[in-house]
Amino acid sequence: MFKLRYTYFFWAIFSLYNIGFLFPLAFPPLIIIFGVFYLEFSNFLLPVLICSGFITGFAVYLVKKANLKTNTTTAILYTLLINVIFLLSFLTCAEGYKNHLINKALENHNPKCVQINSFFSSLEHGGHDNQFKAHAIFVEDDKTFFWSYSKLDFFEGRDELSRNFPCMSSK
Repeated sequence: MFKLRYTYFFWAIFSLYNIGFLFPLAFPPLIIIFGVFYLEFSNFLLPVLICSGFITGFAVYLVKKANLKTNTTTAILYTLLINVIFLLSFLTCAEGYKNHLINKALENHNPKCVQINSFFSSLEHGGHDNQFKAHAIFVEDDKTFFWSYSKLDFFEGRDELSRNFPCMSSK
Protein backbone atom coordinates (compact mmCIF):
# COMPACT_ATOMS: atom_id res chain seq x y z
CA MET A 1 0.00 0.00 0.00
CA PHE A 2 2.88 2.38 0.69
CA LYS A 3 3.95 2.06 -2.99
CA LEU A 4 0.65 3.67 -3.97
CA ARG A 5 1.34 6.50 -1.56
CA TYR A 6 4.69 7.28 -3.20
CA THR A 7 3.17 6.96 -6.65
CA TYR A 8 0.47 9.41 -5.61
CA PHE A 9 3.07 11.87 -4.23
CA PHE A 10 5.08 11.63 -7.45
CA TRP A 11 2.08 12.45 -9.67
CA ALA A 12 0.76 15.11 -7.29
CA ILE A 13 4.10 16.89 -7.49
CA PHE A 14 4.17 16.56 -11.29
CA SER A 15 0.65 18.01 -11.52
CA LEU A 16 1.99 21.26 -10.08
CA TYR A 17 3.58 21.87 -13.49
CA ASN A 18 0.10 22.97 -14.63
CA ILE A 19 -2.34 22.35 -11.82
CA GLY A 20 -5.21 23.84 -13.83
CA PHE A 21 -4.88 21.14 -16.48
CA LEU A 22 -3.24 18.26 -14.61
CA PHE A 23 -5.16 18.54 -11.33
CA PRO A 24 -6.69 15.04 -11.58
CA LEU A 25 -3.16 13.67 -11.12
CA ALA A 26 -3.04 15.41 -7.72
CA PHE A 27 -6.47 14.11 -6.73
CA PRO A 28 -6.89 10.66 -8.35
CA PRO A 29 -10.65 10.30 -7.66
CA LEU A 30 -11.12 13.31 -9.93
CA ILE A 31 -9.82 11.27 -12.86
CA ILE A 32 -13.12 9.39 -12.83
CA ILE A 33 -15.17 12.58 -12.60
CA PHE A 34 -13.16 14.76 -15.00
CA GLY A 35 -12.11 11.93 -17.29
CA VAL A 36 -14.85 12.99 -19.70
CA PHE A 37 -12.91 16.21 -20.36
CA TYR A 38 -9.84 14.22 -21.38
CA LEU A 39 -11.84 11.94 -23.70
CA GLU A 40 -11.58 14.52 -26.46
CA PHE A 41 -7.83 13.81 -26.44
CA SER A 42 -8.21 10.02 -26.44
CA ASN A 43 -7.16 9.62 -30.09
CA PHE A 44 -3.85 11.17 -29.15
CA LEU A 45 -3.47 9.78 -25.63
CA LEU A 46 -4.32 6.13 -26.27
CA PRO A 47 -1.35 5.30 -28.56
CA VAL A 48 0.95 7.31 -26.28
CA LEU A 49 -0.26 5.46 -23.17
CA ILE A 50 0.18 2.11 -24.91
CA CYS A 51 3.71 3.03 -26.00
CA SER A 52 4.76 4.25 -22.56
CA GLY A 53 3.02 1.28 -20.92
CA PHE A 54 5.09 -1.17 -22.97
CA ILE A 55 8.32 0.66 -22.17
CA THR A 56 7.50 0.82 -18.47
CA GLY A 57 6.41 -2.81 -18.46
CA PHE A 58 9.72 -3.80 -20.02
CA ALA A 59 11.58 -1.79 -17.34
CA VAL A 60 9.57 -3.50 -14.60
CA TYR A 61 10.40 -6.88 -16.14
CA LEU A 62 14.13 -6.06 -16.18
CA VAL A 63 14.10 -4.87 -12.57
CA LYS A 64 12.16 -7.95 -11.40
CA LYS A 65 14.53 -10.18 -13.34
CA ALA A 66 17.49 -8.57 -11.56
CA ASN A 67 16.11 -10.10 -8.34
CA LEU A 68 17.20 -7.24 -6.11
CA LYS A 69 16.92 -7.65 -2.36
CA THR A 70 14.02 -5.55 -1.26
CA ASN A 71 13.86 -3.41 1.80
CA THR A 72 11.72 -0.35 2.41
CA THR A 73 14.22 2.09 0.90
CA THR A 74 14.74 -0.06 -2.19
CA ALA A 75 10.99 -0.44 -2.63
CA ILE A 76 10.48 3.33 -2.43
CA LEU A 77 13.28 3.99 -4.93
CA TYR A 78 11.95 1.25 -7.21
CA THR A 79 8.46 2.81 -7.08
CA LEU A 80 9.80 6.28 -7.87
CA LEU A 81 12.02 4.89 -10.65
CA ILE A 82 9.09 3.17 -12.33
CA ASN A 83 7.05 6.39 -12.16
CA VAL A 84 9.93 8.40 -13.61
CA ILE A 85 10.36 5.85 -16.41
CA PHE A 86 6.65 6.01 -17.18
CA LEU A 87 6.67 9.83 -17.20
CA LEU A 88 9.77 10.10 -19.40
CA SER A 89 8.55 7.43 -21.81
CA PHE A 90 5.12 9.11 -21.93
CA LEU A 91 6.69 12.47 -22.78
CA THR A 92 9.03 10.88 -25.35
CA CYS A 93 6.26 8.85 -27.02
CA ALA A 94 3.95 11.88 -27.03
CA GLU A 95 6.63 14.07 -28.63
CA GLY A 96 7.38 11.50 -31.31
CA TYR A 97 3.72 10.81 -32.06
CA LYS A 98 2.90 14.54 -32.16
CA ASN A 99 5.77 15.20 -34.59
CA HIS A 100 4.67 12.30 -36.79
CA LEU A 101 1.07 13.58 -36.92
CA ILE A 102 2.10 17.18 -37.60
CA ASN A 103 4.50 16.19 -40.39
CA LYS A 104 1.81 14.00 -41.91
CA ALA A 105 -0.71 16.88 -41.75
CA LEU A 106 1.81 19.28 -43.37
CA GLU A 107 2.35 17.02 -46.40
CA ASN A 108 -0.69 18.48 -48.17
CA HIS A 109 0.31 22.10 -47.53
CA ASN A 110 2.98 24.48 -48.72
CA PRO A 111 3.59 26.60 -45.62
CA LYS A 112 5.55 29.83 -45.68
CA CYS A 113 6.75 29.10 -42.17
CA VAL A 114 6.18 26.48 -39.47
CA GLN A 115 6.60 26.66 -35.72
CA ILE A 116 6.25 23.55 -33.58
CA ASN A 117 6.47 23.67 -29.80
CA SER A 118 7.25 20.68 -27.62
CA PHE A 119 4.61 18.46 -26.07
CA PHE A 120 5.95 19.43 -22.65
CA SER A 121 5.28 23.07 -23.54
CA SER A 122 1.75 22.09 -24.56
CA LEU A 123 1.23 20.49 -21.16
CA GLU A 124 2.33 23.72 -19.53
CA HIS A 125 -0.22 25.79 -21.45
CA GLY A 126 -3.00 23.22 -21.82
CA GLY A 127 -6.37 23.99 -20.33
CA HIS A 128 -5.91 27.75 -20.34
CA ASP A 129 -8.75 29.65 -21.98
CA ASN A 130 -6.49 32.35 -23.40
CA GLN A 131 -3.46 30.51 -24.66
CA PHE A 132 -0.74 32.74 -25.98
CA LYS A 133 1.46 29.87 -27.00
CA ALA A 134 0.32 27.58 -29.78
CA HIS A 135 1.07 23.85 -29.91
CA ALA A 136 2.13 24.25 -33.53
CA ILE A 137 1.31 26.76 -36.25
CA PHE A 138 2.00 27.32 -39.90
CA VAL A 139 1.30 30.17 -42.27
CA GLU A 140 0.07 29.53 -45.79
CA ASP A 141 -1.45 32.14 -48.13
CA ASP A 142 -1.46 34.71 -45.30
CA LYS A 143 -3.65 32.45 -43.17
CA THR A 144 -2.48 31.00 -39.88
CA PHE A 145 -3.29 27.40 -39.02
CA PHE A 146 -3.14 26.01 -35.47
CA TRP A 147 -2.55 22.44 -34.28
CA SER A 148 -5.28 20.78 -32.22
CA TYR A 149 -4.60 17.70 -30.10
CA SER A 150 -8.31 16.92 -29.96
CA LYS A 151 -8.71 17.00 -33.78
CA LEU A 152 -5.18 15.75 -34.54
CA ASP A 153 -5.10 18.25 -37.35
CA PHE A 154 -4.63 21.92 -38.09
CA PHE A 155 -7.49 24.39 -38.16
CA GLU A 156 -7.60 27.89 -39.60
CA GLY A 157 -7.34 30.61 -36.99
CA ARG A 158 -9.30 33.84 -36.95
CA ASP A 159 -7.42 36.88 -38.25
CA GLU A 160 -7.56 38.73 -34.92
CA LEU A 161 -6.17 35.67 -33.15
CA SER A 162 -3.50 34.98 -35.76
CA ARG A 163 -1.78 38.31 -35.11
CA ASN A 164 -0.79 37.04 -31.65
CA PHE A 165 1.16 34.11 -33.12
CA PRO A 166 3.85 35.23 -35.54
CA CYS A 167 5.50 32.32 -37.23
CA MET A 168 9.21 32.51 -36.46
CA SER A 169 10.95 29.77 -38.38
CA SER A 170 10.96 28.55 -41.96
CA LYS A 171 10.23 25.04 -43.08
